[in-house]
Amino acid sequence: REDSREREVQAAVETMLRERPFNVELVFNELQEQARKVHEDERRRLEKRKDRFRALLQDTFFRSDHVGLSWETAKRDVEHRSAYRDLDRADRKALFAEHMEELERRLQAKSRAVKEKLGLMDGKEEGEAEEEGEAPDEGRNGAANGPSKRKREDGDDDEEEEEDEDDDGE
Repeated sequence: REDSREREVQAAVETMLRERPFNVELVFNELQEQARKVHEDERRRLEKRKDRFRALLQDTFFRSDHVGLSWETAKRDVEHRSAYRDLDRADRKALFAEHMEELERRLQAKSRAVKEKLGLMDGKEEGEAEEEGEAPDEGRNGAANGPSKRKREDGDDDEEEEEDEDDDGE
């Protein structure tokens, strides 16, 4: 009886030793997958916290008089909010800086659109035209300081009235 028990134990030990690399690999793969899931969950939670802080910034700092606001001044307005407390200092400052840059870009674009609508600008300002590869002296229709043409309501092209007046006067 003892011999059979010893042989069973010996067989079980040999089986475990043969299967050991396979079991270690299974355990390793399982732990690796769990670590990947934990990392992905943490990344997702961090992104949600950042989104909440961005929303807080948009709700709090949206007017033109907010442009140029320092972080120290702005911090006083939001530090009591959980969206502020849920992020570390570096993330808060970086997101605030991004928000302020975006706010300034939006307000500049809005200002340009209003000026264009009111006719205060000829499309683009000189510096912008040069940046986009256009000649700085081109106007809205692309003509370089030449007589502009405009479409009449009846469909015919008509040069500006100044040229018509010069012909009539001679």
